[in-house]
Amino acid sequence: MHYQLKIPENHPMREQLEGAITSLLTFVHAGTIYISNNGQSGLPIIVTFILKKNCGQCGDAVEKMAKKITDCYPDFIFKFINAFRASQGFKEGFPYLIRHCTIAELVYYQPDNKVFYPLDDDAKELLQWTKLDFKDKLGDTVSRFQKASADMKDNSLKEAGNSMCVALWDLYCCYSWLLIGEIGEDMGRPSLLYEYKMVVRFVPYLKEILNYDIPEDKEIIDHLSSAHTYYRDNTINIEINPSVLERAKVKFELLEKEFRSLFSDYQKEFKSKMKGFRNQSFSGQSILTEMPSSNYFIGHALSEISRAINGFMKTRAVFCFGYNTFNINEGVKTKKAFNKQFPCYHFYLLILSTEYRENALPLLQSLIKEKFENRYTATLLIHRTQNLRRQSHYQKYFLNKVMANGILAQFESPYSIYPINADENRDIEFTRNYWKNRMLACEQFLMTAEQCTEPDEALVKNALVQQAVQQVAVAQLDLFLSYHPAVYSIPYMFRLLECIPAIKLPFSDSQQDRKLIELLSANIDMIKHKDLNRESIDQSNLLYTKCEAFYNEMYTLGYTELQRLDDLKQQDEIQ
Repeated sequence: MHYQLKIPENHPMREQLEGAITSLLTFVHAGTIYISNNGQSGLPIIVTFILKKNCGQCGDAVEKMAKKITDCYPDFIFKFINAFRASQGFKEGFPYLIRHCTIAELVYYQPDNKVFYPLDDDAKELLQWTKLDFKDKLGDTVSRFQKASADMKDNSLKEAGNSMCVALWDLYCCYSWLLIGEIGEDMGRPSLLYEYKMVVRFVPYLKEILNYDIPEDKEIIDHLSSAHTYYRDNTINIEINPSVLERAKVKFELLEKEFRSLFSDYQKEFKSKMKGFRNQSFSGQSILTEMPSSNYFIGHALSEISRAINGFMKTRAVFCFGYNTFNINEGVKTKKAFNKQFPCYHFYLLILSTEYRENALPLLQSLIKEKFENRYTATLLIHRTQNLRRQSHYQKYFLNKVMANGILAQFESPYSIYPINADENRDIEFTRNYWKNRMLACEQFLMTAEQCTEPDEALVKNALVQQAVQQVAVAQLDLFLSYHPAVYSIPYMFRLLECIPAIKLPFSDSQQDRKLIELLSANIDMIKHKDLNRESIDQSNLLYTKCEAFYNEMYTLGYTELQRLDDLKQQDEIQ
């Protein structure tokens, strides 16, 4: 299977990145490639190649070979990392890898290579090791600075110059540990100036504190470096200027404060990323106000699913308006920081088709589930493009939002999607009236069902409860999504309701509840053929109780949502 380079369409330097990476891939045996930063806040764009296992290349050697190409892209920083060192680095929680080399930054993947995707990994343990490293490294550095300060008080200027050089040098090494990581084969730290230049390349704004291009700051680095050489080798004689030491002391304190701030930001970023790994989801309801985020795995999965859909029916476009991850082997726990398999996803997709297929929705949902062996499943909305303009206002609003905000999974037609000219604002009054009418209908069905108490009335009671739940479902779908389904089967509408976070469905995965869902989902035409005396009224009563409670919860939730929509409308009118 061919895995493509997937740089986000909205990346400001997409073309340059594609050109650079494509050129490098002609001789670099990369297993995975990551791109982090977007050149914002003055930070450089970092491109990391993790080499294939046993590929016969090492990171430092590749970096030297690639220099002619990488020098052509001064706005990018290229790193080439051996697979074994990357593996060890992830296990030990190297900040560079976690900041720049996770699925959030992944743009290229070769089969059977490792990707950092901790589903069940102990994030606290990884962060704890990093905190200990931070404490040890900075503690040693501060001790050297304190010695330099003591030497200055004692007027031991040559010793103070050496101690201050080592303290400042170690502080830049702390920056290197956080920003660059101990991931190269060449671990040499040749000089304070070398470490300084390495660090400010990754964080240019540190030049605001100490800038070698400014004569006064150049004097500090050169003077301290000479003092260190004198003290170490005694090969030169140097007079230490106390004013330079005082300026160096101020610079160290500012740099130490900034380093602590950077590490604090890293901890927040780490926790946010780990939470994102565990809770990869985007509710379908959110599509009305925001765009879903994507990553390499999501893009790859949507590409595969779109090809399957296109093979099943003629399709103009496919939009994703929600997703979540699931684990096929729920009972299996893993402590691996790497996974060789993509996550399993459930997608909510809008399909704009150009042909009619009978029973297309259930057939296509089953096809996706079977074709990808449960790795990908989908809840589908299928609409024919020629009918878009004839949709009523409320339907147009939802479709417009999905087409504007959703992830475009497939768009291969040479023709554009027909504009459907929906108003920007929802018709809240229509939504209120529609919701009230559906809930009133549900109440009437439930009141009638309550009167069915005899065994021979069980099927009738089930049918009435089914109608009641259908009314609740379409009411909530219109209220929260502004969407009206064309299919009214209970399992299908429940799957749509699952993409609304506020709604808790009345049935669990227990054996008892599965039986109740079967009763609720049964074809109403069964009343014409089945023996009415053979059904259990006790099961029907239990079904009624659950669905009545669901109605009451949705009634309260609905009024809260209507109030929220009214408040938003008033705010918009004021503005």
